[in-house]
Amino acid sequence: MKAVIAAIGFLVSLISPAFAQSGDPIQQDLAGVLKSLGEQLTRADQLVVRLRDTAGPVEAQLEVTKAATVLGQLADRLQDEGDIMSQLRAIKNAAQVHCDRVQALAKGTISEADRTAVLTKWNALLQQADRAKAKVLTMRDKLLGAITELRVRQVGISEELLAGSYEDAVKSLNQWLDELERLINDLRTSISVPGV
Repeated sequence: MKAVIAAIGFLVSLISPAFAQSGDPIQQDLAGVLKSLGEQLTRADQLVVRLRDTAGPVEAQLEVTKAATVLGQLADRLQDEGDIMSQLRAIKNAAQVHCDRVQALAKGTISEADRTAVLTKWNALLQQADRAKAKVLTMRDKLLGAITELRVRQVGISEELLAGSYEDAVKSLNQWLDELERLINDLRTSISVPGV
């Protein structure tokens, strides 16, 4: 009886790495990256609200400068060497290591049906990480476009203020805020799609 229990224990120890290292922790890491992006978009939302609530064009101009800084910081986090992309690379590398490990298991240490099931899960996670990376790159490009547009509007607002066209300055700022709000909503929708 003890020999049977020892054999079962040995068999479980051979198989357990494939199942104990399921994709759940890495899947959670991937979800955490997307949650972090969502939190950054919430900061951008708050920025839009604050800009809309500013008292006048001069105060708005100061807030626009702050907006450029906040958006720039988010774009920096999305650069190839930024923390978000580093996290995505780490997630993908971990999933690839596990995939390679399961593929390398000798025949007989895991059933082919179990190997296929585990590999399917790891491959799905690799695909999700690739889709997340593509979304991050798209988000970064859109943010950089918004920052460029903000700088153009900033010059326009400054010139309108110098010319005494306060109403035009406020109108220009509000148009940009409408565009930024649409961009934030689009980005939020793109990162909340199931399956990354």
